[in-house]
Amino acid sequence: MRKGQPTARDRLREFLREHPNPCAAYTGREVGDAIGVSRERVRQLFGGKYNKQAEDRRKQDSLVALFVRYRPEAQVPKSLGGMSYRQIAEELGLAEHQVLCSWRRLGLVPHGELFHPTRLASDRAWRAKILRIERCIVCGRRFPWTQQRELNRRRHGCRIVCGISCGKKAGPKGVAT
Repeated sequence: MRKGQPTARDRLREFLREHPNPCAAYTGREVGDAIGVSRERVRQLFGGKYNKQAEDRRKQDSLVALFVRYRPEAQVPKSLGGMSYRQIAEELGLAEHQVLCSWRRLGLVPHGELFHPTRLASDRAWRAKILRIERCIVCGRRFPWTQQRELNRRRHGCRIVCGISCGKKAGPKGVAT
């Protein structure tokens, strides 16, 4: 540092006087370019807390929280007369995935689990239930036949095979044998 020239910290203080909340408007690189240091040095000067993306996430979260507070139908699934995530996103001017991520960060109950919070666990247990012991039509090996395999067989006409390799050998899916 040369005598008479302000330090990076002094230049940052001057920048902060002009722009009181730089995280909302500038990236670390843009602040660094304005005061003549690197993006990493900006992060160090801020104490490791400069993150425009985190600021954006906080803004999205507050938007979604306010929307849910003043529009209670947003918490009800569309199938029950409420709003879909897409409709919420359009009204807030956000992308659908941003609304869904904010929804999760805020701890709001996802639309699919609103009335069936234990449905996922019980559904997983139901699909894993063994119905009978079957014999593979390709290799002849005996294996447990589960509800999930039966569901696939009924919906898609899958053949009774023990695994992926035997399924490939059996050829394209057709009528169950």
